[in-house]
Amino acid sequence: ISYAGKALRRKSHQSQDTLGRINSILEETVQNISAIQSSVAESYFSNATKKNLYVYLKFNLSAIKRSALALPVAEILSTATLCFLLWYVGSLLFGGVPLLSAPEFMTFLLIFHQLSRPARSFADSLNRLHRGLASGERIFEILDLSEESMIANKGKLLARSLKKELILERLSFQYPGSTAPILQDIDIHIPKHSHIALVGRSGGGKTSLFHLIPRFYEPSEGRILLDGHPLAEYELSSLRNMIGIVPQESHLFHDSFYQNISLGRPTTSREIIRAAQIASAHDFIMAHPKGYETQIGDRGITLSGGQRQRLCIARAILLNPPLLLLDEATSALDSESEQAVQKALFRVMEDRTCLSIAHRLSTIQDADTIFVMEKGKIIEHGNHQSLIRQQGRYHGLIRFQFGDKEEHILQNKDKDGS
Repeated sequence: ISYAGKALRRKSHQSQDTLGRINSILEETVQNISAIQSSVAESYFSNATKKNLYVYLKFNLSAIKRSALALPVAEILSTATLCFLLWYVGSLLFGGVPLLSAPEFMTFLLIFHQLSRPARSFADSLNRLHRGLASGERIFEILDLSEESMIANKGKLLARSLKKELILERLSFQYPGSTAPILQDIDIHIPKHSHIALVGRSGGGKTSLFHLIPRFYEPSEGRILLDGHPLAEYELSSLRNMIGIVPQESHLFHDSFYQNISLGRPTTSREIIRAAQIASAHDFIMAHPKGYETQIGDRGITLSGGQRQRLCIARAILLNPPLLLLDEATSALDSESEQAVQKALFRVMEDRTCLSIAHRLSTIQDADTIFVMEKGKIIEHGNHQSLIRQQGRYHGLIRFQFGDKEEHILQNKDKDGS
């Protein structure tokens, strides 16, 4: 029973892992069906699904065989043992060895027979238990994780506003399980009501740096100070409540425009409409028959990329946060919408501190300080004019995007974007 149970548990665990891969493939296939069809990759994903289904079937059949054999084997062993006892003890009795009397031996056989059925039931229950444990182990891996609030070391200070500055001091970071650092020796001073921009090639660590400020991850080395206090000293929910984030990828839910902007926060329709107007989202929302009560579909599938991103901007504006993090906030917008949203963001940024990531350099030339990142390090910093004069990496990015003529226009561009 022990041997069969261990083998059954191992096979069941492999079966559950394979089922997880199958579900992952099916989910990704459905979510990205248009990309698969446009690339004529249906056969590849079909074969990948079939391959994993075959492996799943193989592990399941193996587990079922072991489970099915357990009871017959237990029956055979029980019967064989009974036959052996009859032969052995019977031979002793007939041979004149006073081991047991005949009535005592018959009583023993009766008891043995009565105990064999519960023993077989125990074997069957143990097999089901091992199969359940194999499934439960995958759940326990999640349940045994420490709560985020415990990992974050519950602080006692309440973060209500940014009074003086945010300082990133000798910051280094690498993702759990990774051997290469993503960020190395980052030093950034962000005064209150300043606009700080991060630019550089993709993969330079800009978004990873953003994730450290709301404490989605903890730095490997160094610290982040908010008004002189490490972030760990602040209560986590209050810290995140004062940070508005517009991510590079829009995260929307199968709900109404209203709920996607409010995200469950108690608010009024007037505040929702104002945030949507600032983000240039009000007009396309009202173009729907039900307005703000219109259901946008799973992940906002009924909307364009620009419309989804404007809803995320409206969501951040609604919070009225003292600290605003913009991760390529206008990357999915067309030129006309980008200008409208950019002007709105300029108005929003006037009374708050802003840290933004941008690949379109025209959107951050008015930043107080621009930090150029490459391979997780800061290689240049300064305002737009000083970086142009340095003739370094930033100057090369400007020339690559705009050329000499556009560079001259950027150098003389007014604050209002005219």
